[in-house]
Amino acid sequence: MLWRAAQRHITFSSITDDAEAISKLRQIAEEISTWSGEDWAMFNAPAVKLRLDTQGSDRYGAVVLEFLTWGGSREGALGIELEACPTPLNKGRKRLLWTTKGSRRETVENVLFKLFLEEVRSGSLSSVCRLKATSFLPASSDAAFTGLMIQNRRLREELREMKTRDAAPASP
Repeated sequence: MLWRAAQRHITFSSITDDAEAISKLRQIAEEISTWSGEDWAMFNAPAVKLRLDTQGSDRYGAVVLEFLTWGGSREGALGIELEACPTPLNKGRKRLLWTTKGSRRETVENVLFKLFLEEVRSGSLSSVCRLKATSFLPASSDAAFTGLMIQNRRLREELREMKTRDAAPASP
C-alpha cells in the first residue's frame, strides 16, 4: 500500500488485465494534468496544478499524482493502486484504493474517480473490469452528466484545433 489510510475504493469482482487498468488510469491522470482552468470549470472544480509522478508510479505499479502550488512546490499527492482482497468465494477479487498524503484536493479526486468509473462502465475498460455488485456506482444522472462533460471537452478541443489550423498563415 502506498500510504496507510484509504479515503475511497472501488471493488471489482474481477479484472482480467491489471496492467491495462492501471495504464488507462495513468492516461487519464496525465490528461487532467494538462487541463486549463476552463477544463476544470466544466466539472465545477477550481483550477489545480498537477503532475504525474512517473517514477513513483513505476516504482509502486500504481498511479501517483502530485498536487503542486502555483509556484511548483509539492503540497500533497494522490496514490491509486490495485490491491488483492480475495474472499473464500472469489479469489480474484481486487479493489482500487485511493490514498492521499499531505494536502488533499477532493475535487481532483472526484473528477478522476468519475472519469475512471465512466471508462469501467462504458469505455475501454468495460471488457477488462467487472464491478462488484455492491461497489460504488454514481447515480445514472451523475454518470450521464460526466459523459456529457467529457464529450463537451472533446468537442471544445476539436474546435480549438480547427481555429488554430484556420488562423495559421498559409505558407507560399
